[in-house]
Amino acid sequence: MRLRLPVQSLVALGLGQLKRRPWRADRVFMRVASRGWLPRSLVLGRVERRALVGCFGLLVVILVVTGGNAVLGLGGQSAEKPIRDWLSSAVYILVAVIVALRAVRVTKNRVP
Repeated sequence: MRLRLPVQSLVALGLGQLKRRPWRADRVFMRVASRGWLPRSLVLGRVERRALVGCFGLLVVILVVTGGNAVLGLGGQSAEKPIRDWLSSAVYILVAVIVALRAVRVTKNRVP
């Protein structure tokens, strides 16, 4: 029994390629992935969207590292101080950058 999926699903899963433009499969996957995680990022340009996804990716990594240290004790006592000092500061900076760039980028719906 063979599973039959539409071409778009195969491209999004990385199992198929478009014949005319094989490079387009990665682009389609990126759009599908960012649509689920950051739906409003589709109106951004390519560079802006990649920067936003990168910032959110860093935030997720920092959260996982911090959670792993707090819950599972990964890194031990020696990792607590750098996580508390450096990674928490990195979170503040990343969030400030995301908010500042949104304030610069969005020009509609502003209160006078």
